[in-house]
Amino acid sequence: MVATDWAPVVQTGIGAVAALGGGFAAAWMQGRAAFKLERQRRREEAADALAEVTRLLEDVNPTWLRFSTGVYANEAMRPHATRRAALRVKLLRLAAGHPSRRVRRLSRQLDRMLTNLVGSSWAYLDARSDENSADDLLTAAQGHHQAAERLLGRLLGAL
Repeated sequence: MVATDWAPVVQTGIGAVAALGGGFAAAWMQGRAAFKLERQRRREEAADALAEVTRLLEDVNPTWLRFSTGVYANEAMRPHATRRAALRVKLLRLAAGHPSRRVRRLSRQLDRMLTNLVGSSWAYLDARSDENSADDLLTAAQGHHQAAERLLGRLLGAL
């Protein structure tokens, strides 16, 4: 019978287990870092979109638009409609890709409300010569503006 020195076998076994454990820990940490980077990218994308929404809400405020005298509706609203179209892509991307169901729902609602706001503000500016219908259209545009501001606040809270 040959005597066996078990020390090298035990050391090799311990080294193998340590290597497997270290590989697992490194993979786990790398996955976690990638998840954090993706979450940060989503936050920055959402912040960019919502900052643009805030600027659009400031620029298309119907209360201020009614004081823009001598400006035709097409002149006043076409740039805002163009910005709105570009912003729609960002909001729909947020609505499609965010992991939170509430954020996705609020993004879609805000997208629809901004469409309503730009449309009703455009209609108001177009109808200012007829005071009776202009007052109704201004009220509708102001309601859309307030609803969009509330949705923006809820969406910011959800993020």
